Amino acid sequence: MAITGFISDDHDSGFLERYRIVSNHINKISKGKHTVIHGGNFSSKDEAFMGVQQGVLDPAEAIDSRRPKYEAINEELGKFDAEVYGVLGNNDCPEAREVITNMTFLDAEDKTYRINGRNVYGISHSSGNVFNRKEDRHSTIKEREATLDDKLNKADWIVTHEGITPESCAGKTSYNSKLNKKAKARAAKRPLINLCGHAHKPQTTNEDGITTVRSYTQQKRGSAYFILHEGAKDTIYEVSVSKIYEEAERLAPEEFNEDKSRPFVLPGQNGEKFVAFHDTPENIKKCLSFPLPSQRLQTTDGKPVIAFSKDHWDSFMDQQAQLQQNQAPQETPQDNPEAPEPIDFPAEEPAETEPQEDSSSEESEPLAA
Repeated sequence: MAITGFISDDHDSGFLERYRIVSNHINKISKGKHTVIHGGNFSSKDEAFMGVQQGVLDPAEAIDSRRPKYEAINEELGKFDAEVYGVLGNNDCPEAREVITNMTFLDAEDKTYRINGRNVYGISHSSGNVFNRKEDRHSTIKEREATLDDKLNKADWIVTHEGITPESCAGKTSYNSKLNKKAKARAAKRPLINLCGHAHKPQTTNEDGITTVRSYTQQKRGSAYFILHEGAKDTIYEVSVSKIYEEAERLAPEEFNEDKSRPFVLPGQNGEKFVAFHDTPENIKKCLSFPLPSQRLQTTDGKPVIAFSKDHWDSFMDQQAQLQQNQAPQETPQDNPEAPEPIDFPAEEPAETEPQEDSSSEESEPLAA
């Protein structure tokens, strides 16, 4: 059994670090191979992007201002306990490939890759981006036009930044109609999966034999995906970005607790949980005021903390909230029209795809088991 994680459009949001923590945890507890695919847009529309778009900065110079950002991304990618693949997005400099070396760019060469038993083919953002000269915006598609049928016939998955159907692109963004036509012809023979980003409304659809998986992980309303491989069967699970944030901070609370005055949840043995404070003079004084039994523990990296049973802590907090409620005048939503409405999160259901034929080829690269 193997797992492929798919993310896209993290836009310098801090999501990549949190996803890496969750990804490495999955890799540790699973018995199979965990691989990650990134759908592009490692950066936002920053000064480099806007400068090129407005014609005041040469595309060749943009990489100079982007280099520190790409170096930080490359360092983070190097911490993954998984092989990482990806494509460029519309916000990315083509020169990013020179700096981001801890990821294999699927769109850099005209070939298929073997990933978790699937033949995977990657193409750059189909409408180009501002960092490419205008006359070359569609060069990748044009250069590959003669080989596209052959590569699509071999591919089980195609990875693009934009989708290959107009519905899978955000807003009025263009897409390549020739690629769409060829992909539909290929999908008529057997199911085809398209992993794409650029869609500000993440979702999975199946149309004309093409299962389109749209990821967008910039904001907490977005989603990442985990694809479970069992033989020729792929089962796609959508996981909200907010859930990834929550899990990362649960798995590595010390990495996200820069304010040492604030408590955090510390996992214990056998599923036990604690509410912990960093061992500082201020926190010691604060913890002595709580009418709860405490103990001295350590975080995973050996930092001393003062810890309370989470069950005891939650019960104590509930009592405090009830006391405050009894002492304060009752307020209804009508009294406070700005009061936020409760959010009802729907249950996340997996989507299954039809079994695929194994279509390995001599041109496929055995980069992942």
